[in-house]
Formats: sequence, C-alpha cells, structure tokens
Amino acid sequence: VSSKYTSNKQTASKLLYTGGLSIITAQNPVMQKELEKYFSVTSNFYKNGLTEHPECSMVVIDPKNGNILALAGATGEKTENRTLNYATSTLRSPGSTIKPLSVYAPGINQGLITYGTAIDDTPVSFLNTGRSLLRPWPQNYPVGYRGLTTIRDAVARSVNTVAVKVLDKVGKENAFYLLHDRMKMNDLVASETINGSKFTDISNGALALGQLTRGVTVAEITAGYTALCNGGVFSQAHTVLKIIDANGNIIVDNTELSDTVFTPQTATIMTKLLQGVTANGTASAMKLKKTVECAGKTGTTSNDCDRWYIGYTPDLLAGVWFGYPEPKSLDGYPLSPSPALSTWDNVMQILSTEKCLGRTPKTKFTDADGIITATYCRDSGKLMQAACYADPRGRRAEIGYFTADTAPSSYCDCHVLVDYDIVNHGIACPNCPPENCIKVGLLNIKREFPQNVIIFDAQYTYRALPNNIPPCLLSNEPFYLTTIKKGFSPGHSATSAPFNHYCYNCELSKKDENDYEDIPDIFDSGDREVYED
Repeated sequence: VSSKYTSNKQTASKLLYTGGLSIITAQNPVMQKELEKYFSVTSNFYKNGLTEHPECSMVVIDPKNGNILALAGATGEKTENRTLNYATSTLRSPGSTIKPLSVYAPGINQGLITYGTAIDDTPVSFLNTGRSLLRPWPQNYPVGYRGLTTIRDAVARSVNTVAVKVLDKVGKENAFYLLHDRMKMNDLVASETINGSKFTDISNGALALGQLTRGVTVAEITAGYTALCNGGVFSQAHTVLKIIDANGNIIVDNTELSDTVFTPQTATIMTKLLQGVTANGTASAMKLKKTVECAGKTGTTSNDCDRWYIGYTPDLLAGVWFGYPEPKSLDGYPLSPSPALSTWDNVMQILSTEKCLGRTPKTKFTDADGIITATYCRDSGKLMQAACYADPRGRRAEIGYFTADTAPSSYCDCHVLVDYDIVNHGIACPNCPPENCIKVGLLNIKREFPQNVIIFDAQYTYRALPNNIPPCLLSNEPFYLTTIKKGFSPGHSATSAPFNHYCYNCELSKKDENDYEDIPDIFDSGDREVYED
C-alpha cells in the first residue's frame, strides 16, 4: 500500500468514519452481487447428514492489476460488517497450490527445467517409523510412484516427489524470498521459535508441499497467480484503489503495486502446464473449460483439512478455500470434484459472462512471443532416437512448449536398445535363437533403495552386467538384480513377471542349473518384504 500517512489501527478507524474521506474501490458491483447470491445458499456447500458444516471463501481478481473485483469471506447470508473474513484474514496452509509459484515457475524462469524435463518420481528419502519398515517420503496422492515423469505430467497430477526434487534445483532460500519479499506473502516464517521449538518455512515441506508454519490468506496466494496470467507481472491484491481526504489529497494509492518476477515466456509455459491440470489432471472435472480456456491448480493439506482451487481464464483470476473453521478432516466430502473446485467452476460460469464482465468474454489465452513447440521423449525430455521408438510400452513422444533456447537439442540418452526374446519372454541370453529376438528400448537408470518400493516403470529398467557377475534367473526379478548390493532394492513393478526378467528357459536349456548355485542370495526374507504405498 502506498500511503502518505502512517497511523495505528485506532486512529485509522476514527479517520475512516469521521474524516470525510472518499474511498474508491476496485469492486465490480455486478460480480459482487452474483458472488454473494451464490454464497448465501448454504446448500451449495453443506453436505446432508453432517452435524458440523465447513466454511468456504472466494476472491475474484483482475489479473492485469490485482484489483479484487468480488469477494466472499464466508458462507451464508451476510448479516454483519467487519466480522471474520476467511478470504482476507485467516491463515491456512495452501497445499499444492504453492507449487507453481515456489517450484515450477522459478525452475522454468532460471532455465533449470523445461515443459518436458523428466524427473524420477521415486522417494526422496526414507523415514524411520520405529518399526521394521522405513517410510518412503514424500508420498503422493493418490498413493504410488510412477518413475520417470515429465514436468507436464507432474504438474497435472500434482506429484509431490517431483516438486521436492525441482525445489532442490531452485534452492529453498530463493523460493522463500520470492514468495515472501516479492509476492508479499508476509506471514511466511524464515526462522522462529514457538514454545521452545524452532520453525521455518525455508523447507521442503513448506515450499514444495505447501505445509506452512502459519499459512497464507486466500487473497495472498491467489494474487501470486497474477504473475502467471499477466505475462510474469505480479500485482498485489487490493480492494481499495485510492483514498482521498477532505481536501482532495490522495493519501492512499494502490494503483501501482506490481513487480515483474518472471519472463512473459515463463508465464505462458506455466499457463500451458496449468491447462493440463484442467484437461486431464486433478481438475479435469471442471465444466467451464468446455467454453473458455482455463488454467489452475488444486491443493489439499495434511490430513485433508483444507481444499483449494486457484485458477484463471483469459479474463479473470479466482481462488477458493474450503475447510472447517477449526482444522479437521474433510473426509465426508468428495476428492473429485473437490468442493473448492466445484465452487470455483459454478461461480466462474456465472462471472465469465457479458453481463458480469461488461463485454464479450475472451475464450483463449494469448501466448507470449518466442514460444515454440517441439517433440521430445517423455522419459528423458530430449529428442527422440531409435531406442525411444522401440519402447515396449508404445508411444513415448510428446509435444511441448519451449523457447528457442530451451527446446531439446540433444538426443535421448535414457533409452538403450536391448535384445529381447519374444517367444520365451525375457531379456535375451546368448543361447536365445536369433529369430526369436527383437530390439526393445529400456530405461538405463540406476535406482537403489534401502527397501523395496513399488514403481510403475521399474520393470522396464536396464543395467549392464559387469563381466564377472551372472544374471539373476528368477522370473519375478529384474535380470540385473545380482548387481544390487545386499539389503537394497532397485524397485519393482506390481507384477509377478516383470518385463525385464532374464530368459531363463534358453539359459537353463543349455547349462546345468548347478552352474548357478553360487549366485549370491542378495535378499533374505526380511529384505524382500514389499512396501505397499
């Protein structure tokens, strides 16, 4: 806020009521009326059969300048003024809605990742649970790990592991000060001791997963998205444009509260990524997208205490929070569509009209100059090569959005061509008949975990065997299991016959099985226990 005066709350309140001030607001009266009408109908939010009802709030912003056009601070008909406002006053953790601002946009802006960069969706660490098994961290929702994952897919599915790994590239302090200093999320905690315990939001849990010490308001986190839908320019959210005193002097001016934090190209690419959320990701249930291009991000916090959706069209930006006044699980409400998404979708269908906008709605986003498309391998983010096309899973080519400087220029080095016996179904051994063999493209990636983890693409991984190490002949294990040190696992797919097992039929038909009696048993029964995420 730009103001010529500083005063305490009491003095400001007195001046407001007795000072003869003229206050010019950003409110769109038609939108405000429609928003209040929707929020006054409690059946739009409450589920029958539950004795305690949650709250919901929403803020609608002009993405070009941060003007708050309409705002609902709570559900039900408004009967009082200056009461608790869940859109501007209460602090809640934003969950995954923080990821585009703290992780992905900074990563793209710094050239650390692109639309097609592949990151391994596998655990970052393992936490000691005090029991025999460690707990992989972070976990995804829905649960499970898929292996090599593009940024496009990670954003669409809100993959926690990828967000943590990209944040490591960006740097936690860089992400924190971007949000705190430049995007004005003032309640983020750099370092604070509370009741003898130290807290900080310069952490993976806070910046990659949105589990903040105190939280943010709906207005604050929604305003952050102005940087994505307005060419990289962040505008602080505000309800008041100007305040003029009795003498005609402007004492408050909020018309220039902007800062360029990303390039226009970063903003466009992030919009393309967030369109994937509505197209086939966690917000795919949205209806507005059928008539107007939409981009946005869902969010859920620990123990399902908060549901969020922040999204935008070519005309409007809006954020919705849904939760109980005192945090508790929302397990009585559906995950898809989330109540936050449903509220956003229903209200924005009303507001994205000529009646509310005062003009014909725009239906498509405008791309920044310099954006190009390119085809890449979804397992490496690089140009396709012969082994990519031979992947047994089928098509691995995707088309993404880049700048000329960031488009893929080198060929995939993840896929390797491997001989595979299609008759006996296994990695070919020297004794497999040549006529039975084809070339397949497998993933040359090294993984070793302190216990077994189910990973979707694990059965398509490959590792070259050193000359002195024989293959594993078990039909339910990867052929290279003998290269993994005792007590560790390369990860497994949820199948009893992984694609990358060895062609033991041909191998054993030519040699005596006793030749392999000295192969080390690298897992005892305890090590082989499978962790089901």
